[in-house]
Amino acid sequence: MMNLKYNKQLIKFLVFLHILFFISWIGLFFVPESIWPNRVFYHFWYVIGVMGLNVGWGSSIKLYNKRGNLFVCPLTTMTQYARGHKISDEKNNGHSFVSEILLNLNIRYPRLIILMGGTLSVLIISYQYFL
Repeated sequence: MMNLKYNKQLIKFLVFLHILFFISWIGLFFVPESIWPNRVFYHFWYVIGVMGLNVGWGSSIKLYNKRGNLFVCPLTTMTQYARGHKISDEKNNGHSFVSEILLNLNIRYPRLIILMGGTLSVLIISYQYFL
């Protein structure tokens, strides 16, 4: 087992990476095309890449566990594993980073809101890309 100090540093680093990915996903909506003409192209493929990675990892976990979600973030798996949860643990498969951050900020919400927000952002990005 890793020592506790290393685990805490690893967890902080993984949470920081999660925050970077999340801020990039949302933040790119606010970068004008006058500043970055290829922003929509990059944003679309960035989101497709992140979603593809999550589906690929979720599929691997599903094969490993014989159950679970098809959409699992590898960073979530690493973070939860560093916290002491097995890969087969529901805290790995059913965990949402955005939900965790909101709960840490003492913000209550229906879980459906996170799903709707993610879906809406993908629809908006796709609309921008294809039109």
